[in-house]
Amino acid sequence: TENLPPLASDESYQLWLLQGEKRVSAGVFRQDEAGQGVLVFDVPSPLEDFNAMGITQEPLNGSTFPTNNPIAVGAL
Repeated sequence: TENLPPLASDESYQLWLLQGEKRVSAGVFRQDEAGQGVLVFDVPSPLEDFNAMGITQEPLNGSTFPTNNPIAVGAL
């Protein structure tokens, strides 16, 4: 990622895989001082099972479900 909104020290970004109304966490990440972030993740089932992915701001260690509106969403 590049240039997402700044995070507080107790927040992280969380990537979600969307399967209809179901949200599956793919992990949490933060950006560096240059505004860049990287997350390598495993997909829990074939990627074709998911229709989109999204990023939310969450507590530092992530959440079991999204607690904020997505700041980025993309179709798969």
